[in-house]
Amino acid sequence: MRWIALLGLCLAALARPASPIGYEKVRVGRTTYHVVKADLSSPRIEAAVVSAPKLVSIWRLVSGQRAVAAVTGTFFDPRSQKPVADVFSNGVLKASGNRATLVGFDFFGAVQIRDVPFGKPVDWSEFRHGLRGAVRVVTKGRIRPDPKAQRFRDPRIWGRAARTGLGVTKSGKLVLIATSQRVHLRELGAAMVRAGVREGVALDGGGSTALYYRGQLVARPSRLLNNLVVLRVKDPSLSDLLSQARPAPKAKPKAKAGGAVKRVAAKKRGSAER
Repeated sequence: MRWIALLGLCLAALARPASPIGYEKVRVGRTTYHVVKADLSSPRIEAAVVSAPKLVSIWRLVSGQRAVAAVTGTFFDPRSQKPVADVFSNGVLKASGNRATLVGFDFFGAVQIRDVPFGKPVDWSEFRHGLRGAVRVVTKGRIRPDPKAQRFRDPRIWGRAARTGLGVTKSGKLVLIATSQRVHLRELGAAMVRAGVREGVALDGGGSTALYYRGQLVARPSRLLNNLVVLRVKDPSLSDLLSQARPAPKAKPKAKAGGAVKRVAAKKRGSAER
């Protein structure tokens, strides 16, 4: 009878749908990058942009979102505590700023990355969520950062800093990436290409660098934040994606102002592919 029970467990495991979200670590030189991949064609998850009217803890931003993963969003002004570029959340323009590359999530779950000329407004009607202010890093699978051409003026953007990024693979999967180590944009681009990214951007970094995955901060910010890109469960009944999460620590980040490659053996959760 024992073999029947074991057979039943095996069949149940095979019947369980593969997770549409997965995590791994990628090492480029001496730098370790945290990478989350998500299949947005899955009916179980969706990407969203969440924001707050002022700077708050990342735990406040992910609270109540049924979040499986999240990454730092666009840049903000530390004095006004407002984003300096468009933040579009659930059909509402929360902040405006006509600058740099657009990241948009449409009503069918697909992600689009577009370069928009400086000063040109965006018609967000085809999207449900999105943001601007991203720094183009990868184009058609090639590493081509040029922040000065995008009218970025802060030298810290092209200097060495902790980094976050977002990209799309050839098959349309979303990639979130972050490292707390100080790297140039080209180094971030190399890690993104290694992760399968064809089109990719850098988001707010430095002390804002954050990557949340299943209840933990695998990259922890040193300041409060204003907005995030979140991967969340669509239906509360799909709790298996959240049940693997560990309880979130209660510690708050410091309230500072502002905004040869080999794969490392790492804990992989889920089975999202490139």
